[in-house]
Amino acid sequence: MKKQLLTVTLFILSCSAADYSNGEILYFQKGCTACHGTQGQGLHNFPKLANQKAYKLRNKLLAYRADAVKTPQASVMTSYAKNLNENEMDDIIEYLSNYKKEEPTERYNDAYEEWGDGGS
Repeated sequence: MKKQLLTVTLFILSCSAADYSNGEILYFQKGCTACHGTQGQGLHNFPKLANQKAYKLRNKLLAYRADAVKTPQASVMTSYAKNLNENEMDDIIEYLSNYKKEEPTERYNDAYEEWGDGGS
C-alpha cells in the first residue's frame, strides 16, 4: 500500500512540475525573443530575464496579466502575459530562472600542424 501511495505521489509531482525544455520551446514560440533576446539577455529598453529569481518573474507576469503595470512596455507585455496559461507560465519561468547558456563549440583548430609549406 505504501509503495502504491509513493508511486501515485511521485506521478502527480512529475505531472505538475515545471518543464525546462518545454519552457525553452514556449519562450521562442510565444515571441519572447523579440524583446528579451534569444538568451533572455534583454534588448533595448527590455529587461534581462535569464537567471532571475522565479518568484520575481512570476510576480511580474501576474502583475502584467492583471493590468497592474503602467509603463510604455506594459502595453505590449500585458497581451503576452494574458495569453499564457498557468502551465505555460510555469514552464517559461522554469526555463528563465534556471537558464543554462550553451557555450559555443571551438570555432578554430589552434593545434599546430607540421604539414604544408610552412609559410604563406
